Amino acid sequence: MANLKFEDLYIVVLIVYNDINKHLPGPHFDLPPKDKVREMMKRYTHYYERWASNQSSRQKALADLHQMQTVHSIDYFRVKSLFKIEALKLLL
Repeated sequence: MANLKFEDLYIVVLIVYNDINKHLPGPHFDLPPKDKVREMMKRYTHYYERWASNQSSRQKALADLHQMQTVHSIDYFRVKSLFKIEALKLLL
């Protein structure tokens, strides 16, 4: 995530609100107070970090699954067939 200072973010929010008020007819929208913008940014950062963590965990799980399906599948079938052979020997 980019290292954006809060003051720079607040200026961007101010510019966006000014553009909205300039181009839309009707009532103008008031800029939210700095503490509300700060709280929204904290909330966004919290959810973004959770999403990024979840995404990296998901990618690792998919990589592990792929490895199990390709590399370890031969071992799995070898062990499974050995159990079948041993089971057949017990029956004979």
